[in-house]
Amino acid sequence: MRLKKLGPWMAMLILLGWASLFSQTIRVTGSWALSIDSSNLPGPGSDLPDSFESDPDQIEIDVHGQKLEDYQVTIQRSDVSWNPYFRVYARRTSDGTGSGYISGGTNYVEASTTSQEFFRGGKKSLQYCNSAQTQWSDCGSGIWNLYHPCGLYDYPVIISQRLKFYLIFLFLVDKIK
Repeated sequence: MRLKKLGPWMAMLILLGWASLFSQTIRVTGSWALSIDSSNLPGPGSDLPDSFESDPDQIEIDVHGQKLEDYQVTIQRSDVSWNPYFRVYARRTSDGTGSGYISGGTNYVEASTTSQEFFRGGKKSLQYCNSAQTQWSDCGSGIWNLYHPCGLYDYPVIISQRLKFYLIFLFLVDKIK
C-alpha cells in the first residue's frame, strides 16, 4: 500500500532529475561605468567626443549548459525613461569556447526597446541574462547637463549566449543641431 502512495512522488523526483540533465547556468562578470564631465573635453571651446568605447573584455558572460541545438541571441534595452540623445551599441569580441559555431554580432548592434538578433550559433549552450549593464553619470561638469538632464543612467542590456565570450559597448551621443 505504501508503494502506491510513493508513486507520484517518485515520478516527480525522476522528472526533476531528468530536467536537470538539460539545465543551464549563467554567470555575468564586469560592468561599464562611464562618467562624462569636463575631463572628456580635449581643450577650451571643444566639443565632447561623438562616442565612448569600453574595453573589449569589459563584460564577460560565462554560460554552461547541456546539449542544445541552434539558438539565436537577442539584445534590447529595458529602460523606459532613456534620454533620446543616448544610444548604446554592443558587439561580441570573441567566438567563445567549446565546439559548435557562432555567427554575427561582430558589428555593432544598437540596443533598442525592441528585441533584435545579436548573433546566432549552435552546439554551444544558451541562456538569457538581464545582468550586463552600463552606467554613466552626466552630472560632473555642468557643460554636459546644459543639454541633457542630470542623473545616473542605468542601461540594462538583455543578451544571451552559451559558453564564454566578451562584449564591447559603444556609447554614441547625437549632436544637437
